[in-house]
Amino acid sequence: MSGWRSTNLGNLGTLVRGISFPKEARGTEPKKGFIACLRTTNVQKEVDWDDLVFVPEQYLRDDEKLIRAGDILISNANSLELVGKSSYVAQVPVRATLGTFISAFRCDDSVDSKFVYFQLCAPDVRSAIRNVASTTTNISNVSGEKLGNVELRVPSLPEQRRIVAKIEELFTQVDAGVQALERAKVLLKQYRQSLLKSAFSGKLTEKWRQENRDKIEPASVLLERIREERKKKLGKKYKELPPLDTSDLPELPEGWAWVRLQDVASKVTDGEHFRPKTIDSGVLFLSAKDVTDSGIDLSDPLFMDPTDAVRSRLRCDPERGDILVVSRGAGIGRSCIVNIDKTFCLLGSVILIKPVDMVLNRLILLMLKSPFLNRRLTSLSGSTAQQAIYLRDITVLPLPLPPIEEQHQLVQTVDDLLSKVDYVEHSIEHLESLSHQGRQSVLNQAFSGALLQSEIS
Repeated sequence: MSGWRSTNLGNLGTLVRGISFPKEARGTEPKKGFIACLRTTNVQKEVDWDDLVFVPEQYLRDDEKLIRAGDILISNANSLELVGKSSYVAQVPVRATLGTFISAFRCDDSVDSKFVYFQLCAPDVRSAIRNVASTTTNISNVSGEKLGNVELRVPSLPEQRRIVAKIEELFTQVDAGVQALERAKVLLKQYRQSLLKSAFSGKLTEKWRQENRDKIEPASVLLERIREERKKKLGKKYKELPPLDTSDLPELPEGWAWVRLQDVASKVTDGEHFRPKTIDSGVLFLSAKDVTDSGIDLSDPLFMDPTDAVRSRLRCDPERGDILVVSRGAGIGRSCIVNIDKTFCLLGSVILIKPVDMVLNRLILLMLKSPFLNRRLTSLSGSTAQQAIYLRDITVLPLPLPPIEEQHQLVQTVDDLLSKVDYVEHSIEHLESLSHQGRQSVLNQAFSGALLQSEIS
């Protein structure tokens, strides 16, 4: 790299360390006598000015610690992956300083501040910072001295500016592609919802229904068979349910019927309400975090004593083919079909549904994910501080039941279309990964001297 020189970061400007203050002194609202203070969470791809804390001005003892446009913010205490992460301060919308765990690098006139910022973001420089960081169990820290000793490569000032202009040009193209991918993901999500809405209004299988009108047994006949089966099984314990009030429900296609969840399930229950003692190994003890949209996640399970598990499974005995629904917390309404054969127990944050043999479990799962029913399901939780779906509510959740023949057709059609959506979504994820690699490649070329050279060639 003719005309380039190697030098330490500390030779290119001044490193400004953050201020110290007691945790209880900070607030989340601006007020007289307080100043905004940036933290590691504000050091993103662009400086995040929305999530600010405010501290008394008395802790700002030096105006040099005020953030200026052109500063480079560096996270000097973070996870090993994120230590050394940098943001460029393009503008300062509010008077602000910086906290203990970040530093501001202020370039002198010999270098372009964006050139230094981009180089600090380059993979080899980030790796060099991680290599000199002091790492404990949860956090890595790089001192101001070690940051100042990080080696950078610097050409003439005019070439620095040409490199910055080229990086920004290429990054603009990459960002435009990423934005297009984000829009595509939104459209795919909307399509999923539109597909399920069409499925359970009867529109999706309308043509099939007309072509097979003489071969379809109405859902009312199927329901009667389910009732007769239940009467035989329960004997004197069987209780006839009152008719379902459908006055506020949409009209269904001919041959369909509105039913309650308990009409088409042999059991609806939930897991342990009082968390038993967990142990290092034993019977799997799963909670809401282990229920994903695609199935059960066993990457971080808890375990319970086998004796406690036997007692727990007398009431709640999940097995392959059952349906699980998250009934509490941020993931409320998330659901999946049990896709493992291992014996496990559930915490009370998960509801267990055992569909009857004459109704497809996949059909019920798709219903629970459809816009109309998912909104109705999650609305059962109300607006209390702790959102929850209760058994008394979900058991009477109305479901649109097609004839058994149409169930098979509907599930097959929906799954065929959803598989295509899944393929496109996986392709988008791959392209997003490539876009990140593309940014890294641009930076690698820029600071090896190859970026402008390839343009000249």
